[in-house]
Amino acid sequence: MLRSSAHYSAGLDLADLLIRQGRPAEALACVPTVAEQRAGAERREREAAQPPKRDDPRAGAGDFAQEPPF
Repeated sequence: MLRSSAHYSAGLDLADLLIRQGRPAEALACVPTVAEQRAGAERREREAAQPPKRDDPRAGAGDFAQEPPF
């Protein structure tokens, strides 16, 4: 499950689990490189800067629709 997780700390959690199981070579192989960590952090920053997507195409910037419902 940790290998398929999209959470940013899943790789480190998997490495920790493998180390505790006495499998350090596999743990080292699943630790992301510095470049991969930086790319992930930049991607998360870009996603956080974007406004949330709304399901209602009529919804404006506020919480209420800009057009009447009829």
